[in-house]
Amino acid sequence: MNDDHVCDQERELAEALREGRPLEDLADLRVDAGRWQTNCGDATRGVELLEQAVRDLTTLHGADSHEVLDVRGLLGRALTEARRYDEAEELLAQVLVARDQRCGPDHPLTLIARGNLGRCVRMAGRPQEALLMATNLLEDRQRVLGPEHPATLDSMGHVAHALGALGHCREAADLFDEQGALRSATLGPDHWSTQQSRHNATTMRCRAAGPDADVTELEQMVLECVRDLGEDHASTLTARGLLAGALQQAGQDERAVDVLVQLVADRTRLYGRSHPATLTSRRMLIESQLALGRTDAVFATASEFLDDVIERFPEANVDGINATWTVAMAVVSALEVVADEDPESCIDDELLAMFEDLAQLVDDAACAVLEPDHPLRREVEQTMNAYWEGLGEV
Repeated sequence: MNDDHVCDQERELAEALREGRPLEDLADLRVDAGRWQTNCGDATRGVELLEQAVRDLTTLHGADSHEVLDVRGLLGRALTEARRYDEAEELLAQVLVARDQRCGPDHPLTLIARGNLGRCVRMAGRPQEALLMATNLLEDRQRVLGPEHPATLDSMGHVAHALGALGHCREAADLFDEQGALRSATLGPDHWSTQQSRHNATTMRCRAAGPDADVTELEQMVLECVRDLGEDHASTLTARGLLAGALQQAGQDERAVDVLVQLVADRTRLYGRSHPATLTSRRMLIESQLALGRTDAVFATASEFLDDVIERFPEANVDGINATWTVAMAVVSALEVVADEDPESCIDDELLAMFEDLAQLVDDAACAVLEPDHPLRREVEQTMNAYWEGLGEV
C-alpha cells in the first residue's frame, strides 16, 4: 500500500466523472478509492467516498443487496478510522446482524464483521470488552479457518492491541512476536504484514520499558519503516512518534523537539491540524517544551491546541479525553514551574481557572465514557482526587 496508489485511484475517479461514465463504474471506483484512503490515506475522505458509493449501489441494487452490505462494512471501518465511533459501532453492529442472518455465524464474512466491530469497541475506549470479543473471535477463527490462516493471525493482533490498551504491554509484545513468526512462515519475512507485527512488538516493548525504552532500537525501526513503507506511511509516522516519546523519557528533549516539530508538520500536511494523530504530536511537543522550561510556549499554544481538540471532538471520546487531559497536565505543570522559579510571582488566575475547568471536564467525560478499569480513567481520577485534597489542605 502506498500514497501513489491512493492518488491513482482519485485521478481515475475524477477522470470517470469528467467522462460521465455509468453509475456502476463510478460506484466501483468510489469503493476502491474509499478503501485505499481509509487504509493509508485520509479516513475522512474515505468516509465521503464510501457514503456516496452506498448511495450509488442502493440506487442500482437496492438497500438490502449484498453489494450495499459489503460497502456498509467498509464504511464502518472508515468511520472507525475517522474516530466517529458512535456512528461506526452502530453501523458495524447492523452489518454483523445482517451477516449472521444471511451467512451464518461461522461464515468468513460474519467473522470479518465481528473483527471490525471489536476493533471499533477497542478504539472507542472499551478495551476490556474488546479483549473478550477479540479472544472469542480468535478461538472461532482457529476452529473454522485454522491456526495459520491470515484472518486468524489478524485476530491474534486484535487480542494483542486490546492487551496493550489495558496496559499489559509485555504480554502484548509476546503475542505480536508470535504473530510475526507465524506470518513470516506463511507470508515470508519481508511481507508488509510480517514487518507490521515486528513493529507492533517493538512498540509494545518500548511502552512496557517506559523510561528505559531503547532509543537505538526505535531509530532503527524508523529507518526500516521509511525503507519498507515510505516516509509518509502511517506506520512510519507512528514510529517517529514513538522515537520522540523515547527521547523524552531519556531526557533528550532537544532532540525530541526536533523530531516532533517535523512530525507535526508532516501530520498536519497529510491529515490536518485537528486529526487525532496530529493532536497527539502537538501535545507531545508541548510536553517537551515544558521539560525544557519554555513555559511561555506552553501557555501560548495550549489555548489554540484545545480549540482544535474541541472542534475535533465535540462529544466525549477517548481521543479527546486523552488529548485534553494531557494539555491540562502540561498547563498546571508550567504553572508549577513558574511558581518554583519565583515563589512571589502572581500565577495567572485565568490560567489556573482554565486548568481547573479542563480537568473537571475530563473527569466528567472519563466517568461517562471509559470503563472503570481503563488506565486513563484511573489516572484522571487519582490525579484529580489528589489535587482537590491538596486544595483542601491549603
